[in-house]
Amino acid sequence: MRILALSRTDLDRTLRELRLLAEIVEPLSPVPAVSRDPADNVVLATAVMARSDLIVSGDDDLLSLRVHEGIPIVDPAAALEWLR
Repeated sequence: MRILALSRTDLDRTLRELRLLAEIVEPLSPVPAVSRDPADNVVLATAVMARSDLIVSGDDDLLSLRVHEGIPIVDPAAALEWLR
């Protein structure tokens, strides 16, 4: 995993920009079991509920799925490429 070193100012700016793009949703209950890691299932259910374009994660269990209900699951570096 690659870790980016951001200044506090850059981090604050990035978080503000992400909040402008974010949508708060409540996942379905019960959450369907999909991932080999049960804790990841809420991430998948929330992404489906939000009609997400992309799931960005460094989690190997999520990344191993590659796609869930048509939503690509990618690492942060691939997400940056996807956004360009």
